Amino acid sequence: MATERTPDPKKGVHGNPGQLPWQEDPDILARMQEGARLRSHGLTAPEIALKLGIGRTQVFEDRNRLLELRKEEAKDAVQHHIENLQQQAAEIRQALASTDTRSLNVGQLRGLLRQIEMDIAKLDGSLIERKETKLEADGVTFTLNLTGQ
Repeated sequence: MATERTPDPKKGVHGNPGQLPWQEDPDILARMQEGARLRSHGLTAPEIALKLGIGRTQVFEDRNRLLELRKEEAKDAVQHHIENLQQQAAEIRQALASTDTRSLNVGQLRGLLRQIEMDIAKLDGSLIERKETKLEADGVTFTLNLTGQ
């Protein structure tokens, strides 16, 4: 009686690689990190290929994959920061609605709200060009940073 072997999740139907995506393969991810570490120590692609026992083109592919992963992580972090800022803006708007207009807190709350909106604009990329403009209203001079696209 033949014993059934449990298939390796990294292998395809006939033992060929490719069933597990590279983003989930711990061996590939570890190799990519090691390649980045060696590159940070000044090794060239051929030297890294020799050390890791892979082809030179694989070194470049691993570098590109690592950059792709880092871009995705950065996008996720930006989205998380924007969501946090939007939550803070909602809380400030609630506080502003319940604050007497003669209170000194109104100006401070509006300033916080303005700063949050500027931070969101920086993070989502809508703040492209900054122009400083001075505006006078009610005897007070305001300096505004305007954006244009």
